[in-house]
Order: sequence, then C-alpha cells, then structure tokens
Amino acid sequence: MGNNLLKDILEKKKRTGTANKVMDKLIREEDKELRDIPISKLQENPYQPRIEIKKEEVRELANSIKENGLIQPIIVYKNKDNNYIIIAGHRRVEAHKLLTKNLIKAIVLKNQNPIQLAKKAIIENLQRENLDLIETAIALKRYKKEFNKSYNDIAKEIGKSKSYVIKILNVLNLPDEITNDIKENKSTKDILALNMLNSFLKKVGVNKFTDEEKENIKKEILELYQRFLTNGREWLKKEIDNRLNNVNKKNKTDIKVNFGKRKTKIELNIELNDEEIKVIEEVLKELSNKRKLNIDIKK
Repeated sequence: MGNNLLKDILEKKKRTGTANKVMDKLIREEDKELRDIPISKLQENPYQPRIEIKKEEVRELANSIKENGLIQPIIVYKNKDNNYIIIAGHRRVEAHKLLTKNLIKAIVLKNQNPIQLAKKAIIENLQRENLDLIETAIALKRYKKEFNKSYNDIAKEIGKSKSYVIKILNVLNLPDEITNDIKENKSTKDILALNMLNSFLKKVGVNKFTDEEKENIKKEILELYQRFLTNGREWLKKEIDNRLNNVNKKNKTDIKVNFGKRKTKIELNIELNDEEIKVIEEVLKELSNKRKLNIDIKK
C-alpha cells in the first residue's frame, strides 16, 4: 500500500505543479509567509470556482495526510477581521477537519484586493485535472461581470485563449438538463462539442419559435447530447450538419414573379408560424391600403 500511495501522491503533486508556478508569478515573496493557522479561522473564498467536494475524495486525502503529512500547504489571505480566506486547498481543509485537526499549514498572502482573490482562485482551479466545467464557467462569468472584464482580459489573466473563454461561457447557454448532468456526473469536458450544440440552437433560430416549438427543439438538443456522449464529437458534427441542411431546405423561400401588361404578380412560398403570419398580415394590409395593392395570403 505504501509504495502505491506514495506514487499517487507524487503524481497528484506533479499535476498541480503548473498551477503552483502560475500562482507564484502572481505572488511576490514579500507578500506571503508560511505558518500554521487555526482551522476555525478559515472562511470560504466568494470567488472560488469549486463548489462541490466529494466525500470519498476527502476520505482518501485524509488517509494520505494521516500517513504522510500535508505535502502541499493551502493558500489563504488574511482579511481585516483576522480571518483567513481560502484561495487554494478546500479539499485539504476538509480532510484536516475529518482528522479533527485544529491547525493546518498555510501560505498566508498579504496585500490582496478582490480582483486578485478572484484571479488566484480561478487560476488555481483551472490547472486541476478534475475541474468542474460548469463551476469554472460560472466563476468566469461572475469574474467578467463584477469586475467589468473583457474576453481578452480574462484570457490573458488565466493563461488561456480568448476562444477558450468564449466557448466555456457559451456552455452556460445550454439547457439546464445538460449543465446539471455535466456538473453532477462529470459526463464530459468536451467544450468544442458543447459549443456545437450551442451553435445549433442559434442557427435554427430558437428565439423565433413558439413555446411548443422551443420545447421540441430542447428535446432535440437533449437527444443529440445523450447520443454524443456515446458516439463522440465527430458523430455530433455530422449529425448537426445533416439536421441544419434539412432545416435550411424546409425554410427555403420560393419566389415567383409574373409580369403582366397591367399588373405584376409576386408569389412567396414560405413557412411561418402563427405569430409571424399575424405580423406579416398587418404589414401587408397597411401596405395594401397605401399603395392600392391586391394582396392575398393563403395559409
């Protein structure tokens, strides 16, 4: 057990190495110190992306800490009330609580403002292998809104591309059933595939549909999502392309113009829902009264 456990610990430490290097760039030596702090004085970081911590993970970590000690200190910020805001290490804190420990080793940061707290919390979590996609998207959305950040600002600050930032935020536009499944079951991290689904929603023009039609589109998206989990991204791309082609054929407008000696006859063959027909009828009726046109609408 000892060799396997040590191997697992070293592997986990290796995976967090990138995060620690990025964090170090944001923290000057004079702005941090290493010390043991009371667990009772710890508080949650309001900008922390990681919301859910599995009990099984905490138990495994507690067993590791019990046998080998805490390898990586947590990172905290001491606020004006002399409490400590957790920036990195929530699972380590929960493991210490499970072991009924009163103190935990921590790197204590000084001279931090709300933007720095949010940035450090997001960066620390972005580098982790078991990151929750939805929680990260929610944290980035809040970071963007509260601090009036552009996509370029966020991309530069977290070390990702602008395209990545836009795509991960777009995931939040998908139906709740999909985002909840990703959050609860960690069913996929494929941001490209999820953005294909989001693009499909936009291209079919779901905002123009009636409530009944929107519900049907929602069912179609959920069906595509479930089949994607089994068949993969390439299948999803082909399937969406096929369905969009069918939608375009269905919505194709046929226009016929017949020029006569005294009048010109224009025929439009287009599929519209009831609300769109009402709007068109009102516009054409007003146009007919002004220009003395003979307009006939056949449903």
